[in-house]
Amino acid sequence: MPSIDMPLTELRQYKPAITAQHDMAAFWKRSLEALRREPLSVNLSVRPLPLKGIDVFDVNYLGAGDALITGELIVPTGAKAAPGIVVFHGYNGRRPHTFHVLHWAAVGAVVLTVDVRGQRGGASDNAVYPGPRTAGYMTAGIEDPNTYYYRHVFLDAVRAVDVLAGREEVDPNRLAVYGLSQGGALALATAALEPRVALCMSEVPFLCDFARAVSICGTNPYQEIAQYCRPLLEEQVNRIFRTLSYFDNVNLAGRIDARTLISVGLCDTICPPSGIFGVYNHLTCDKRIEIYPYMGHEASTDFLELCMREMAGQFEM
Repeated sequence: MPSIDMPLTELRQYKPAITAQHDMAAFWKRSLEALRREPLSVNLSVRPLPLKGIDVFDVNYLGAGDALITGELIVPTGAKAAPGIVVFHGYNGRRPHTFHVLHWAAVGAVVLTVDVRGQRGGASDNAVYPGPRTAGYMTAGIEDPNTYYYRHVFLDAVRAVDVLAGREEVDPNRLAVYGLSQGGALALATAALEPRVALCMSEVPFLCDFARAVSICGTNPYQEIAQYCRPLLEEQVNRIFRTLSYFDNVNLAGRIDARTLISVGLCDTICPPSGIFGVYNHLTCDKRIEIYPYMGHEASTDFLELCMREMAGQFEM
């Protein structure tokens, strides 16, 4: 069986050490409490499209630190107390086009797609990231967990659930998250930080087991961190990985209560299989992993169909 990582028998048993700092729970509690004190300020405008039975809206809201986060809300016409799903996108990308997420609305869900701050969509990033950084987003503010880029991104993702749960068309007891790569990482992190999420669907997720991924991946985005650390002394590198520990889905996995589906490609050189198994093996919730022996870092229509069926079944759609 092909693999760029451990043999499958070892991957099934791989359970990396938890590197969470003693104050990790307090860090996220404090961050979420601060977020809830900030205004959400949701704005919607109709986006006219030639669709029957589907209403589409451009949406924006205030994320962490009052950054303007942009997205799109897709509502089956006449929906009442419907399930809702937030869809996150991949690294340095933008939210998927309306027509690429209509399958969720076709099964009866209200869909919210969002742009990640500062990346290629319309979401702004007004945060200040002190210190040096390499090209990309992985090292922005990396010297301190309070200033790290993904702290803001994770909080923006939690805000997306607030937006969706606040819609009158949505049943806040039937909420799901989905994403691929960075989007898969955000799905996991959101499920860990937001207990209202009942179903988490994460396709070849990123931000899993930083230490191993940085050591074995020869390509970006993980190499952005390796490049940053290259001239540093051991104690300085340890400080960097201490920051990353707050955002590693291995450390967040134990917080997830939602039913969780994960996919992994054994030939994935971007998000290595060991990191994904490392997260999966630390999950204590109801879970399932789909293994694609010959796939790399890519989407699977079979996995998407499985997710749709799981959502329809769990939420009785």
